[in-house]
Amino acid sequence: MSLLTIARRLQISHSRLLFPLLYSITYPHPHPPSPLNNSNYPIFFSAEFHRTLSVPTRSPHHFSTSQSFSTQYLNVSCELIQQGIQTHEPIQMGLLQSLKKAAHFPSEAEAMASLDESGIRANQNLVYSVIWELREEWRIAFLAFKWGDKWGCVDEKACELMVWVLGNHRKFNTAWILIRDLHRSLMSTRKAMLIMIDRYAAANVPGKAIYAFRIMDEFRMTPDEEAFYFLLNVLCKNGNIEEAEEFMLVNKKFFPLEVEGFNIILNGWCNICVDIFEAKRIWREMSKYCIDPDATTYTHMISCFSKVGNLFDSLRLYDGMKKRGWVPGIEVYNSLVYVLTRENCLKEALKILDKMKETGLQRDSATYNSMIRPLCEAKKLEDARSLMAAMIEENVSPTIETYHAFLQGIVFEETFEVLDRMKIAGLGPTEDTFLLLLAKFFKLEQPENALKIWVEMKQYEVASNLTHYTVMVEGLARCGLLTKAREYYAEMRSNGYSDDPKIQKMLKVPVQDKNDKRKKLGGQFKRNQHVSHKKGKNLAVYTQILEDFSKGGRREIFLHGEFVFDKCIGYKTSEVVALTRPKFSSRRGASLHDWFQSLEEQNLEHLLLCERLIFFCFFILFSAIATTATDHIVGANKGWNPGINYTHWANNHTFYVGDLISFRYQKTQYSVFEVNQTGYDNCTTEGAVGNWTSGKDFIPLNKAKRYYFIGGNGQCFNGMKVTILVHPLPTPPTSATMAADVKSSDSAAPLVFHKGLVGLRALVLAVASIWFGSGWI
Repeated sequence: MSLLTIARRLQISHSRLLFPLLYSITYPHPHPPSPLNNSNYPIFFSAEFHRTLSVPTRSPHHFSTSQSFSTQYLNVSCELIQQGIQTHEPIQMGLLQSLKKAAHFPSEAEAMASLDESGIRANQNLVYSVIWELREEWRIAFLAFKWGDKWGCVDEKACELMVWVLGNHRKFNTAWILIRDLHRSLMSTRKAMLIMIDRYAAANVPGKAIYAFRIMDEFRMTPDEEAFYFLLNVLCKNGNIEEAEEFMLVNKKFFPLEVEGFNIILNGWCNICVDIFEAKRIWREMSKYCIDPDATTYTHMISCFSKVGNLFDSLRLYDGMKKRGWVPGIEVYNSLVYVLTRENCLKEALKILDKMKETGLQRDSATYNSMIRPLCEAKKLEDARSLMAAMIEENVSPTIETYHAFLQGIVFEETFEVLDRMKIAGLGPTEDTFLLLLAKFFKLEQPENALKIWVEMKQYEVASNLTHYTVMVEGLARCGLLTKAREYYAEMRSNGYSDDPKIQKMLKVPVQDKNDKRKKLGGQFKRNQHVSHKKGKNLAVYTQILEDFSKGGRREIFLHGEFVFDKCIGYKTSEVVALTRPKFSSRRGASLHDWFQSLEEQNLEHLLLCERLIFFCFFILFSAIATTATDHIVGANKGWNPGINYTHWANNHTFYVGDLISFRYQKTQYSVFEVNQTGYDNCTTEGAVGNWTSGKDFIPLNKAKRYYFIGGNGQCFNGMKVTILVHPLPTPPTSATMAADVKSSDSAAPLVFHKGLVGLRALVLAVASIWFGSGWI
């Protein structure tokens, strides 16, 4: 399995666990209703499957592209929820209570006897409704299924629903038993098999989904083209696009390559992962196999270009689509108005709205939301409100997505006004609304507003669920409010939710609340009877500034170092050491940390009286050290681009531990991978140990070894590869040796720094002799 695939799988799992439902809140797609996105079922779904080891792009946005494949091939899942609604019968609370009570019996016979005592007679609709009602508790739902089977009230629909419930809970072995029972009963197993394929893909087990497709013939079914496209679609929908493409190409003898199959793969790259380079590759592959793009192909490509903010190519494809005789649909126009609005071309976007009206296309809420969302993201709230007013004038009702867009853009004081409007309009606020708000304020590092939102949830009669607690506890912990985080975690546990190992690990980290840290490090300190020192900022702030200035040159240290260092006067040396230990990890920072450590060892309890002497030592030390670490810019002014001989560049540079190597290139076009020698020689990212895609990457060289770097997306074959040898730092002379040299020399003798590193005692002795001999005291 490739490293790219593993990284994407990890990101998919992380996004589902960390912020479930967040993507559906912010970027909803108008899919037909199905158990996959039913609001009553807490399924986690996210379309933000960006490949962390590929070129990052903006997140997919709320407008949709053509959903022909989803609509056509996911009807099997859609029918389940429709049947659940149509056949729903009022369920007596006594039956549900009897089922929950019977589930605790040790044997099935005792459980069935208990249910018979309830006096309720089973029928097909009742059994289906009970299973649907208990879909979150698979054991009790399965008991209801067995109870219906005992009364002969289980049909194909109930079996299919039970298979879906078991698949949601990853109880696939039990689900296969039901399918085999269906097969032995001579009932159709087609829908049940397709549901198994869908649930395997949703569980991120693509191999099992493909296996289920291959064994369809064992259940008196031929894997036809419809099932084939269904498999491709569910694989892509759940982020397994590479597996879907490989399966399509491997089976081209049985299922000839058609534009429909390529469109499914293209939809995955354009609307699920939003990888423009992979989308372009599929476009070229279609040409390679002599397959002409159709309207759906153009729709997907325009959608992808618009999501990454590429206005030029979006309009170019739009013109090409019309020249080929394809009529753009509403999805194309939604993509165009989005990218135009995002790129500050609101007037042109409004002209597109007029053009839609001229062509007879009815502008819907998705169209207006495509413009309102980027306006709210850009804080152009007045324009967004004007569009919402025009939306209402055309009798297009705002949706919950419209209000969510405003909630993302407005300040905290306006939040409750929007929530009240949502309530008046009958659009919530819902659990998803408050999840969005909590995530927003924690992202803005405003935990106090997140706490206020939590209180308001009860005012709007919205019950907190596991996802809310997860976001709340993790957000508070990241903001340093560990005590509050523990309180909410205890509340979560008291409400019956199980322990979360990740959260437990976060809560065990000894991170202090900001107020506690101020109490520990703040306060006044009197240097002596004549000099007083005002309370400065938090010491951690100043040590961070010291670290930042240590990365600059002599001038920055001289101009700013004394001011910052003076602010640290009055703090215990041990406190400085404790804070600099995790902060200063670089070569020059390590030297400063060692210096502070030496002060502590010499029992200098506070930095006082001789602070100017200490600062001067600090200045000389840093001015010598700051010039040692070198930033090696790959390719110099030519940057990281194809067609350059980087071997010649590397031979002209000498690299030491602690130096930096930086790559400068056009963001979203190239990338950098650190690989081993095999990956370097074969231009492959297998076994890559690092990936950078920011366009301006600074990579520390922390070890004395040979490093290998290559470009991604096949650019290694175009010359984008470089290998460098990092040498260890020369061993500096010991403090004792340098002190002896200083004692044996005249006080005016010059100091000789070896690679910028000096012994602390030698440095202090030399500077002290100069300082004290010059009449400063």
